[in-house]
Amino acid sequence: GKISLVGAYLVNASFAKSKLPNANFTLSYLSGAVFMAADLSGAVFHLTSLRNADFTFAVFTDAEFTFSDLRGSNIADYQLRQANALTMTVL
Repeated sequence: GKISLVGAYLVNASFAKSKLPNANFTLSYLSGAVFMAADLSGAVFHLTSLRNADFTFAVFTDAEFTFSDLRGSNIADYQLRQANALTMTVL
């Protein structure tokens, strides 16, 4: 099923190697979270705090990062190039 973490407060949480397709992280506070090698295909990060989050080797196919704070996060250029229809609006 679809995972919903709407409004979650998970500072420094580890989602490393997690399979989170279509997960909803809207309005969540995930500063310092680790998404290393996570499958975030179709995930929604709307108005989400992702400061200093680690996205090393994460998969973003069809993911949305709308109006989210990604300052200090590490998203490599190659990850963005591989994403299909990635929507990213950064504050």
